[in-house]
Amino acid sequence: MAKAAAQPKPSKKNDVDATPPPYEGRTATSDSVGVGATYTATYVDRVIEGVPVSIRELEDFKSASVEEFWQFVAGEFLVAGAFWLGVERLVTVDNAMADLLFWICVVAFVAGCIVGFFGYRQLSRRQSRIEEIVAAAKERIANRETTQST
Repeated sequence: MAKAAAQPKPSKKNDVDATPPPYEGRTATSDSVGVGATYTATYVDRVIEGVPVSIRELEDFKSASVEEFWQFVAGEFLVAGAFWLGVERLVTVDNAMADLLFWICVVAFVAGCIVGFFGYRQLSRRQSRIEEIVAAAKERIANRETTQST
């Protein structure tokens, strides 16, 4: 008969190979009571209050910032190009309202405004998420300080 696979030894508290408990879907902005954490790091005269943020949230922030960047780039390109080409067509063409290129510029300008707007919405959403994390951390720090002082 084959031997059963050896069970791994339980890791000690200071063991380098110890793995953290699995992620349970809790985030720094969860509304559940008691969820979330803050920590205080002290180095020489500097005291830093910190908030652990999950890797998933950081990846969300990273991907959102890439999307914002490309939305702004595309929107700015369409708006700027369409605007100046449209002005050029208005000035140089006798009947600009009948010119197909002028109307393409109008459509491109509107499309650029829409893409830029959604890029701005993405930016606002990411900023509000970060502000929620910071506000929740400040609240926890204030609650911790009031419970320690009493």
